Amino acid sequence: MKERSLAAFTLLMQTAVGAFWALTALQGWLSRQAGNETAHRTISLLLIVAGALAALGMLASFVHLGAPRNAWRVLANLRSSWLSREILCTLLFAGGGAVYAGLHWLNFGPAILRLAVANVTSLCGAALIICMAQVYRLRTVRTWDSDMNLRSFFTSALLLGCLTVGALLMITPLQSRPLTVALQALALGVVVLLALQLGFVALWISEMASGSDAARQALAAMTTGRRAAFRVRLALAIVGIFLSGVTLSPWGSAIAGRISFLLAFVVILISEIAGRVLFYEAYAREGI
Repeated sequence: MKERSLAAFTLLMQTAVGAFWALTALQGWLSRQAGNETAHRTISLLLIVAGALAALGMLASFVHLGAPRNAWRVLANLRSSWLSREILCTLLFAGGGAVYAGLHWLNFGPAILRLAVANVTSLCGAALIICMAQVYRLRTVRTWDSDMNLRSFFTSALLLGCLTVGALLMITPLQSRPLTVALQALALGVVVLLALQLGFVALWISEMASGSDAARQALAAMTTGRRAAFRVRLALAIVGIFLSGVTLSPWGSAIAGRISFLLAFVVILISEIAGRVLFYEAYAREGI
């Protein structure tokens, strides 16, 4: 249960951060392409979903606490604990997102104010992912003590954020031409990010294969005992690249591109879940 809640927390919060980055970039582009009113209507729905993801992520973070009523004490060690910093950044990101959403829905204040809040919230999201990665930089767990955590977590955030925003664009009042262009831009990002993620997986495996005995044992367990999950992880990532490529194709119809993007969303999400499960399965403690 603890590992499941941790996997849910990291994936949900990374998706929320990535979705916030994607939707703020999308709003700026839509304002220039389709007008402020269309951009405002489109982003309103996306903000609700990003907020819901963050709320679910925060809920998952409480599940793995032994005594949730004492959660406030986690913030007492900001000077020395990456976990404390992670919780603080989670609260700052969620709070900043809520303020931004309120300003957006009420259409309150000048545009420069909303932009400033969006930028600060985006930075809090970046800080949150850095803290997440550092939480797992444990010297006694060689399979996690790697810069690969940071690279992989940032890539997952951008990847899942692009996928979530792209899938939600299907049910927005956005007109056909801006929708097609936005989906193609998001699909291109997905292809690049998936390729990076597969590269990071290969490097992580290489690090474990050349590491300590415990690291090699963890790799063997992951590729044999969890062979099905490992294969699903890689196979679905490759399928996701193909489906995203269909969305980019200039020869296919717009409907085919949208359907392929939705399918890519499903298979890549399953791939990322499998990858996160394997990350926790690779836990191999050494020493005290």
